[in-house]
Amino acid sequence: MLLDPARLDQHLGADCAGRDLLELFTTTDACDAVVRTGIAIPLMGVDAGYSVA
Repeated sequence: MLLDPARLDQHLGADCAGRDLLELFTTTDACDAVVRTGIAIPLMGVDAGYSVA
């Protein structure tokens, strides 16, 4: 997911650094709202727990 961290913090009313956003977005309706408002753009085919070397 590509997202704007500052706008996401403002939308959720909290600092999202270090927060498990995958869990938040897959267990609540928060993802729908941030995608609808353009704060985040979902990407398909990326598994949780991936790392960039």
